Amino acid sequence: MVYFFVGIMYKEVVISVDESEVRIALLEDKVLQEFFVERKGRRGIAGNIYKGRVESILPGMEASFVDVGLEKSGFLYVSDVAKEVDIFEEMVATYGEEEATKSKSDKRTHLRLSIEDMLKKGQEILVQVIKEPMGTKGARISSHISLPGRFLVLMPTVEHIGVSRRIADEKERERLRGLLKKLRPAGMGFILRTAGEGKGRKEFLADIRYLIHLWRRIEKIARRCRAPKLIHQELGLICRVARDFFYSDINRVVIDSKEEGSALKRFLKTFLPDLRPRVEIYRGQDPLFSSYGLEKEIEGALRNKAWLKSGGNLVIEEGTAGTTIDVNSGKYVGRESLEGTALRINLEAASAIARQLRLRDIGGIIIIDFIDMELQKNRKKVLRKLEEALKRDRSKTEILQYSPLGLVEMTRQRIRENLSRTLCQSCPYCQGRGVVKSTVTVSIGAQRKLRRLFSRSAEKEIVIRAHPQVVSHLLNEAKESISKLERQFRKQVVVEEDRDLHLEDVKFLSKMGEELDP
Repeated sequence: MVYFFVGIMYKEVVISVDESEVRIALLEDKVLQEFFVERKGRRGIAGNIYKGRVESILPGMEASFVDVGLEKSGFLYVSDVAKEVDIFEEMVATYGEEEATKSKSDKRTHLRLSIEDMLKKGQEILVQVIKEPMGTKGARISSHISLPGRFLVLMPTVEHIGVSRRIADEKERERLRGLLKKLRPAGMGFILRTAGEGKGRKEFLADIRYLIHLWRRIEKIARRCRAPKLIHQELGLICRVARDFFYSDINRVVIDSKEEGSALKRFLKTFLPDLRPRVEIYRGQDPLFSSYGLEKEIEGALRNKAWLKSGGNLVIEEGTAGTTIDVNSGKYVGRESLEGTALRINLEAASAIARQLRLRDIGGIIIIDFIDMELQKNRKKVLRKLEEALKRDRSKTEILQYSPLGLVEMTRQRIRENLSRTLCQSCPYCQGRGVVKSTVTVSIGAQRKLRRLFSRSAEKEIVIRAHPQVVSHLLNEAKESISKLERQFRKQVVVEEDRDLHLEDVKFLSKMGEELDP
C-alpha cells in the first residue's frame, strides 16, 4: 500500500535485517537523510541502566569513575549527580529529542557542590548511560535516570516539567505544561516529547502508567542485586527508532524480515497503532537496500568528498578535536559575478551540510569554510539557510556568526559514534594519520641507517629487507649511492623485498638472518 500526500514531504523508513546486522534508513522524498546500524552482538548501550560501584574520585575534575561491568569504567560528572542542576538537555539527548524548555527557577550552579561530598569510593549507585563509549573514552553516565515513552520522558529523580522546543505554538505549550502538572506524580518530573503535540489526558495517562511501572520494576531489581550489574536494557534498534523517530507523517515502512516485521507491528500496535498498517514486508528479488539505491549512498557517506548538484563539492575531514568542512566551487563556474557565484554555491552547500551532518551523525565542534563573500547581507543569507536546514535535525545544534577569518563555527550534540567510526576502523597502515612517508623518504632514511651500521658493525654483508616500492627505489634511483657506501666501507649490501612489510618499515639483517639494530 502506497500513500501519496500532495505538497507534503514523502517519508519512508527502509529496514534491512540479516544475520550480521540491522540497518535502518530514513528517506525524505526518496533522499537518504539518516542512517542507523546495529551489529549483532554489538548492541548500543546508550539508555541502559546499571548498578555501578564508584571506583575513584577525581576532585580536580569534579568527577568520578564508576565500574558498571563494561570494558571501561563510566565517567560521572558532579553535575550528573547533583539534584539541583540544569541537566535536562543531557537527559533527553539520549533519545534524540530537542532540548526541553527550562524555567528560571530550574537553573542552578554546581560550582559549590563537591564530588567528594556526594560520592565515596566503593559506594553503589544507580546510573544510566547518556553517551556511548567513543574511541578511548568510556561511557558518559548520569545518576539522573530518564525513561522514554512514546509521548513523555519520565524523570523519576527530578521534579521538573519540560516541553520539547520543536513544539512552537505557545498556547499549546502552556496547555501541555498545565496538563502534565496535574498528572505528574509527586517527586517526579516529565519532559513532553514532540510526538505529544496535540495529545491529551488519555494518551499521557497510558504513558505515565507504563513508565512508572517500568521504574518500580527497575528499583526492585536494583535493590536485590550487587554492583556492577545491568539493571535495564534499552530497546533494540528497530523498536528504538520506531519509538523515537516515527511520527504520523511517516508514509511507509518497508522491512525485509517477516519475523522482525511482525515484532515491529506488535510494538506499533501498543505505541503507534495508526502506523501499523503502513508496515510492508519486502518480497523483491534484489536486496532491499540495493533496490532503493542505498548501498551507493552509504558508501558515499564514508568518503571525505560530497558532491553538490551544481558541480561544487564539500570536503569533510573528521578528526579527534573536531570536524572541518571545506566548500569548493569544483566544476561550477557560474554566469554571475564572483560574489553571485559564491553565494549560489554556499546556499546549496548550507543545505547539503545539514544533510551530511545527520547522515554521517557528526557531532562535537564543526568548522565550516564557505567560499569567501564580501557582502555582509550574503553571509547572513548563508547562515539563515544553514539554520533553516538544521531545524530538521533532532540533535541539538548551535551556530556562531562568521569568525574574523571568515569561518563558521558550530556544534552538534554527540550521543554515539558517528557513521565512519561505526562502519570503519583506523587504517592499520597509516595508524589513522591519513598519510604515510613517501617511498623516497623511507629510502633515504634506510641509506642513513645503512651508513651507521657499516661504520660500527663487523658484518661484511648486510641484508636490507623492505616493501617492494622501497626496494625498487633502492635498486634504481639510489643504486649509485649504495654502491658508493659499499666501496667506502668495503662491504656488501643485499636488498630483498617483503610484501608483508609496512611501507615505512625497513629491516636490517646479518647474512645469517639475525636482525641488526641501526
